[in-house]
Amino acid sequence: MASVFAPRKIILNGVQTEERPLLKNGCVVLHDGNPVYVTEGGTHITFADEGYCNGGASDTKKTAEGDKDGSPARAPQETSAQAKVEAEDTQLWPHDKVLFLIETRKTFEADKQNRLKTKRDEWKTLAAAINAEFGSHLNANQVENKWRTPRRSYMKAKSHNSRSGNDLKVAEFEEQLSEVFEKHHAVNPMYLLEPGVVKESNDTQPQPVEQKAGGSDEPVHVPSAVQQPQSGPSAAKKSRKNKNVTEALLSRLDEAERNRAERHKEFMASRVRHEALLERLVVAAENYFSGSSRQQSEAE
Repeated sequence: MASVFAPRKIILNGVQTEERPLLKNGCVVLHDGNPVYVTEGGTHITFADEGYCNGGASDTKKTAEGDKDGSPARAPQETSAQAKVEAEDTQLWPHDKVLFLIETRKTFEADKQNRLKTKRDEWKTLAAAINAEFGSHLNANQVENKWRTPRRSYMKAKSHNSRSGNDLKVAEFEEQLSEVFEKHHAVNPMYLLEPGVVKESNDTQPQPVEQKAGGSDEPVHVPSAVQQPQSGPSAAKKSRKNKNVTEALLSRLDEAERNRAERHKEFMASRVRHEALLERLVVAAENYFSGSSRQQSEAE
């Protein structure tokens, strides 16, 4: 009996450690008919084809101390059940299908006016759209559960990266998911515009501006009403400074306008894609609900 409960050396994940049977009320704890062992670090493990009952050894004979050559006994490899599940998930949800799910979901988020009444109807429509696109047979529950996986991964990565000192963690499909979840963006403008005033965002002294005659939006410097006219080198130096500030501001505004035009162009292209995708979603939804109604009528 002493040899049964004596610790023995094993190699677990490439590291040598000791394990002993896990006891409860003087008996070895069993899992699926096999004894449960606990390592020095507190990890619970089991060995296949090995069992104990009421503290006694089973008929299966194994060497507790190690192999015949005296080397420590090795723990069996982890079960392949998890790997099998992951392989089945990858087969059911290839990369292109997940991207399609994200794009379709993004369309629902953007199209608030035509959003379906309930989330359940939304998942049913998503499933119908995916099935129509890939010829699959997914249901609403499968689509909803799959959506939670990349969403959870994305949220964990964002939480991890928000903590100081952590290394950067990138979630799968992060770029596509950010377009769905990032609804508010921090803005740190170079300049703040107020009626008749342009001032830098770092709380520097505001520079008054006014519009030119003819309706031009080009800002020009306007001396303050309480400012006394100056002359000589001091006035010339200040004039040059004001000119430099104006030129810099105009350059910034031109750059901002170019960026705005580029963003508008990208937005319009994205909108065209979303409208095309929405049209396909509507067709898929109509086909799904009409098919359901037809089946119900036939059943009656």
